This record gives sequence, structure tokens and C-alpha cells, in this order.
Amino acid sequence: MLRAIPATISSGEYDTLVRERAHEAAIFGTGRGQPLGTLPSDEGGTGAGSKIVSTKEVVKEIIHPNVSVSCVVMTTLIAALLPPIRRCLSSQAWRSLIPEGKALIGGTWRAGSSGQMFPVYNPANEEKIADVPSSSSEEDLDIAIVEADEAQKSWSTLPAGVRSRVLENWANSLESNTTLLAQLITAENGKVDTDARGEINSAIEGLRWYANEARCTYGKIIPSTHVHGRRLMVIHQPVGVVAMITPWNFPLSMLTRKAGAALAAGCSVVLKPSDETPLTALAAVHLATSPDVGLDPRLLSILPVPANEADKVGKVFCSHPLVRQIGFTGSTAVGMSYFSSASITRLM
Repeated sequence: MLRAIPATISSGEYDTLVRERAHEAAIFGTGRGQPLGTLPSDEGGTGAGSKIVSTKEVVKEIIHPNVSVSCVVMTTLIAALLPPIRRCLSSQAWRSLIPEGKALIGGTWRAGSSGQMFPVYNPANEEKIADVPSSSSEEDLDIAIVEADEAQKSWSTLPAGVRSRVLENWANSLESNTTLLAQLITAENGKVDTDARGEINSAIEGLRWYANEARCTYGKIIPSTHVHGRRLMVIHQPVGVVAMITPWNFPLSMLTRKAGAALAAGCSVVLKPSDETPLTALAAVHLATSPDVGLDPRLLSILPVPANEADKVGKVFCSHPLVRQIGFTGSTAVGMSYFSSASITRLM
């Protein structure tokens, strides 16, 4: 995020550097939302942001009045402007959204049967923020799929209005926890707060759209083209268990876009998130299965696995007899591999 700064810089480079740092400070910490060249000040009783100063004055007031324009030491400048960034990224409040060291497998929050864990890192500073259980064993995958199949039988028979209310409740829960989710996405995915909140809003709107679509699963009445007076009735039915694989770059909105559609239609879901961003998926499903939302936890298993086990999980998804459909977003090469494997078992 912070580019290297030479021991000495020209006046023009100095101004550019200050604008960059002031912009970062406005995004990540003190001075949020203030225009460049503005510092918080209560002088004269005019309130924060009333003191308009030049970029050089910004640095002199933030760092030290005696700092030379022609000789700014790299560590001094970075140390002066990093504290607000560190305060933003160091928030741990999002941990309340996730049961520590557990994944949702077949309706139960537990560690994987293999007992193995893998790390998740903050891409901004490469610090480990969590250890997540691997759910790549055949036992874990089979339990998740079998339980999803069993839960889907009753879920699909519920009135569309009931399924719609559950999805609406999930959207409301995400909205109520926007701040915590944004902190989590920033820590795990690396998005700035504005982008993280934008993704959360997209996820919420997607769920609400699917909640409405659940009520609009209409059939058709078609006049027969062969027999006079006969009508053909067409109904839509859920396919069953849907396996899903989501990418790292939109860990929340891609989950709700895929899982929301399947749940609205009456399907159940087993989902493998990216190994780089599994925490957001776990947090989203923890909210979905809370009493306030009411989703049966067997309907949406989250199966985090390390990168070297991802192909194994994909092959199980494509070959398991109870999995009726595959949803995938990722690289073309991996997608072609899954498409080929799924075609053997007639998945679409």
C-alpha cells in the first residue's frame, strides 16, 4: 500500500507524496471524508476540518514543524501516517461473527474430521488472522452432502412465502452487521472500507431480490397443439443439492448470489469458499443460521479447504450421486475441468 520513499526527494515529489499519504489517512483513519489540504482543528471554535492548510503544512503539523522539505527520512514519514491505518486494520470485533476453529458441516459447527487447520492471512500486512479447519476429508464432504439432501426434502415443500421470509431475514441480518462484516472483509480480503461496504450492500440487495423471486416461481398453462380443449400444466421443481465454489475477490456477494438463488428455488447448498477468504463465508452463514433468521443449518454447509485440497473437493462435488448441480466462479481452466467431470454424471 505504501510505496518506498527515498532519503531525499524533490519539492514536486514531496507534494505528490503528501497528497497520497493525506488521502490514505482520510480513508483509513483520522480525517475521514475531509478534503485534501484540510486538518481537524477546533481553533477558533469552528469545529473539525475548519483549518485549511497547504500540503507542506499538513506534513509539518502531522510530523514535526522542523522536518526539512528536501530531506524527509522514509521511516519518519511512514511512522507518522501509519498509526491510523493500523488502528483500522487491527479491529478484532468481527471475530464475534465466527465460531473459532469451526466450520459448518452438515448442520453442525465443528472442526474437520482430519483435525488439520490452515492459516488465513491479512493481505495488507501478511499477518495471520485466523486458523480455519480443513473440511476436505471424504467423511466431511459426504456428511455435508447427505445432510443437505435430507434437509432439502422438507425445505422444498415449504410455501414459497416461508422461504422468501428466511432470505429476507438473512438480508436484514447482514444489514444489521454491516460494520463488522466490512471490518472482516477488509482484514481478510484487503478491500478498503468503502469497497467492503459496497460489496455488502450488493449481497443484501441480491438476497432481497431472490426473496421476491421465491414468491414468483410460477408455472405455465399451455394449450395443447394436438388435442382440442386440453391444457398442459408446467410446474417448476428444485433440482436438489447444489454444490458451489466461490472466488476470493467477492467473498460475500458471490456467496449470496449463488446460494440465495438455490435456496429461493427450494434447493440446498454445499459450498467451498476460496482458501484465501473463508472467514467471510463462515460469518455470513453463521448469521443465516441464527435464530433471528431461521435457516436450517443443514441447508447450507461451508467447507473451507486449503489450496492444495481444492481439486479433491471439486472432484467429489462432480461425482457424488446426491449432487445434482454445480455452481462455479473462478479460472477458465478449473471451470473447464469441472464442466468436463460434471458432464460424466449428467450434471448441468
